[in-house]
Amino acid sequence: MHISLNRQLNPFDKSYFIYNAEKDIYICPNQKELILSRHSKETRNGKTNYYKVYQGIGCASCSDVDRCTSSINGRCIKRNINEDNKNY
Repeated sequence: MHISLNRQLNPFDKSYFIYNAEKDIYICPNQKELILSRHSKETRNGKTNYYKVYQGIGCASCSDVDRCTSSINGRCIKRNINEDNKNY
């Protein structure tokens, strides 16, 4: 099994955040919630993708905030709205 170098070096890589579809939230490795904060869209090479953006709550009080994000607003995760329909 191949594990990306980024994941090996960063315990706060997006792949370590668990998505809870029932609540529509992410749970970080430190068990804090990231809640839906907004929707966004990006167009690249003529293709438009739509995303949900989740914002961490409680990041300011987390001892690992500096390892997790450089944002003063806490951790954000973008989720493509079609991600649930992907076949892995």
